[in-house]
Amino acid sequence: MSNYGASPLVAPHYDTLCYAFGSNDYNSFWVAIFWIAAGKCIADNELRLSKVNTPSLLAIMLVGLGAIYTEQFFILANQWSYADDCYLGLAVFCIPAFVLSLRVNVSCKYAAFLRNASIVTYCLHDNLNYAIMRFTPFSPTPLETFFIVLVASWLLTALIMKMEKNKHLSWLKYSH
Repeated sequence: MSNYGASPLVAPHYDTLCYAFGSNDYNSFWVAIFWIAAGKCIADNELRLSKVNTPSLLAIMLVGLGAIYTEQFFILANQWSYADDCYLGLAVFCIPAFVLSLRVNVSCKYAAFLRNASIVTYCLHDNLNYAIMRFTPFSPTPLETFFIVLVASWLLTALIMKMEKNKHLSWLKYSH
């Protein structure tokens, strides 16, 4: 939404969205849920995607890269952006890039834990940032905020991953 926040389609609704969800953060739940859903679709269709040849994936990535540059041109020319991310062409580039990266054999005994922890951390970090910016009695600098969010994300992720092993808290596994 950030690159289209001032566009004629989004601008009339932007304040309503910010009010409804308590934040005007452009890289938030809505962006995260898209990438999580994309990852789930890739995981569910891994066999089918493995049959797509590499030149086709590279061609799609090239189209995505061209779309990102084209978007940036129009966004700057029309002064639509609130920030500098959330391009529609990014999905066209990143999804085939991720499918290609799955073809590389990497052995890591902690891969499942790291994958689950990355999802939890990704979903936590912006909420923690919002809480720090809104509810702390002091005003941390951006660097202090970064380190507070980093440490809090790691600690909460580790806590969630540990607590989900408890029989009564097994529902926490749905966080990833």
